[in-house]
Amino acid sequence: REMRSWAATAAASWIVCIDNVSSIPGWFSDTLCKAVTGDGIVERALHTDDDLNILTFRRCIALTSIDAGRLAGDLAERLLAVELARIPTDRRRPDAEINAAYYGARPRILGALLDLTVEVLTTLPVVHLDELPRMADFARILAAIDRVRGWHTLASYTAAAAEATQAVLESD
Repeated sequence: REMRSWAATAAASWIVCIDNVSSIPGWFSDTLCKAVTGDGIVERALHTDDDLNILTFRRCIALTSIDAGRLAGDLAERLLAVELARIPTDRRRPDAEINAAYYGARPRILGALLDLTVEVLTTLPVVHLDELPRMADFARILAAIDRVRGWHTLASYTAAAAEATQAVLESD
């Protein structure tokens, strides 16, 4: 709700998760953008006149929302939207069953993520893009993933960013 508590939360977390967002005020939109590319806050230390507390951070932000309302263009370009399908009633499971399945698969999931990370880091030095979007480093990582896996994540990301920008323009 205010900058001091936001900075403390972001600086103390590796990933900041904000659940059930119904709207994003202008100040918070700007703050989220800065948090993704790097931000900080400088404050006077409590009960002193000259000591400073400096909190700096660069974080991944996860937001959940059914509809966050109109987004600012710079925030829309930094989003990686993931639309989840509704789970049909006949496929829903209790938390205990989902947790058991997850804990059983967790070693394989972690191993697969680490293997992919090694492949991407090996490929990344030879990845060169003709045109860099706003999130240039992220785009290079997507291009490396595409090269390693034969996917098209960079094209999907840039198309989604263009769609988000268009939606922002149309709603203005």
